[in-house]
Amino acid sequence: VDNDQVSQELRLASATGGSFDYVAGLFYFKTKTDEVYRRDVTRCNGTLATLPNGLTPCAAPRPDNGVATYGADLESWAVFGEATLNFSDRFRGILGARYTNDDLSYYHGRVSTGGALDLPGVRATRGRVTGSNTETGTSGRAGLQFDLNDAAMAYATYSRGYKGPAYGAFFNMQAFDDIAIAPEESDSYELGLKSTLLDNRLRLNLAVFDIRFDGYQANIADLVGGVVVTRLINAGEVSSKGAEADFEARLTSAFTLSGALAYTDAKVETFRCPPGNAGCLTLNGARLPFAPEWKAVLGANYKTAVGAMQLDIGADWTYQDDTQMQLQIAPDTIQPAYDVINASIALSDPDGKWRLSLLGRNLADQSYATNILNGPNTQRGVPRDDRRYFGVNLRWNF
Repeated sequence: VDNDQVSQELRLASATGGSFDYVAGLFYFKTKTDEVYRRDVTRCNGTLATLPNGLTPCAAPRPDNGVATYGADLESWAVFGEATLNFSDRFRGILGARYTNDDLSYYHGRVSTGGALDLPGVRATRGRVTGSNTETGTSGRAGLQFDLNDAAMAYATYSRGYKGPAYGAFFNMQAFDDIAIAPEESDSYELGLKSTLLDNRLRLNLAVFDIRFDGYQANIADLVGGVVVTRLINAGEVSSKGAEADFEARLTSAFTLSGALAYTDAKVETFRCPPGNAGCLTLNGARLPFAPEWKAVLGANYKTAVGAMQLDIGADWTYQDDTQMQLQIAPDTIQPAYDVINASIALSDPDGKWRLSLLGRNLADQSYATNILNGPNTQRGVPRDDRRYFGVNLRWNF
């Protein structure tokens, strides 16, 4: 894989504190990716007599392979601006907009020794194919902010989102993949409160939100030539709504407690089956992948001086509800609910020059996956924290 990219942003911002604050700018981004991918399959042309151990040797192994060469080129530019209207010392309005132009192109070709046969994992030879697409999109936000007092601010915002087009260029790319994935657009509404209470000893933030996506860009697993592949599609209309709360409380000068709780109802409203997928199921009402209904975090930290050094003792607990890992409904791609407990104790230089920590991760030794892919053989991806472990960490600033 070879990738080159360049980006540049220019901004002009006004002085703050007046009745009208603004920022305006230009953005440019260009990226080019080229990839060569080879896949090998070995088959048997006949077998020998079965061995005493029960294995049957291959008489004449026949190796086949496919080599695909593909890439994509994107050039994007945008002009944007946002203004804050200070109606009074306590009441403000926000209005911003962004115009984006995306020019996207791709190429793809594949040479396979299997000829016209669709070998497992190796598709037939495909001549070089190219394509391009240009899309424009407008995004932005509008909102109001009101200071209830010197320590609390309430807000309401509406945001319009835009994600540009895409090509699903990959080894098994076929004719129906030559059509560009359309842009994704979203409408988001949010109400919230941000506050600092009890003489700055408690920070409390609350928010409720409702987001609707049209042309939702998502990866789905598809069976191509006996092999599970991942395809990028416009999956249809989806929604995500819920509420969030987070806090940080300084109970004493040395002891701090923090946490967050989130409820999310993320589901498919209208699902569009991709072309060429005969086994597609209607997923209306299904939960979105990687979107647990409940998620919580709780942490505690104690700091005190020990001679000329600082002692820092910390612990945190995270909880995540049942999580579907694929857009398709599959019982074996659900990660059951789990929680993880971490702890650490550290000594450090008060000036921040060095820090020595003893770490304990996943103390309850709970196994969990961060991704599960369904297919003939279910693939389960796990993080380093999938098992309990301990470690030492040394940081030195110079």
